Amino acid sequence: MDLADARRKVTAACLFLPGAAPTHVVAEQDDRMELHRALLRGRGFYDWMTRSTANDVPSVLANQLAPATARPLPVVNLFAVQDRRYADALLEEALLSDRVPFREYLTNRILGVGIITAVRFIFSLILSCCFL
Repeated sequence: MDLADARRKVTAACLFLPGAAPTHVVAEQDDRMELHRALLRGRGFYDWMTRSTANDVPSVLANQLAPATARPLPVVNLFAVQDRRYADALLEEALLSDRVPFREYLTNRILGVGIITAVRFIFSLILSCCFL
């Protein structure tokens, strides 16, 4: 690894430090970047969910005095894409009997993150290995 590559990697990692300045000026993008930082740090979303979205001084003071109200995390529909082949490819990963619940699961993912396990496949693989 040369010095330029190492510098690029360190600079990219520093973008996710707690006090890092946003790389853009739009307030909505700053909010999204804070959400991504919370996800990558793995420390929970409480600070992001209770953070005020208003920037004017009276709103900030009122929010500091009032009890914290949590805003919801964004929900992503993984099937809301232009390319139908992408949606079909996602569904092909599930068994035929599981495709309807799998579609419902992927249409309502918080932060666009889902966990998929293969318990049935592993169990059937173990059974088939035992009978060979």
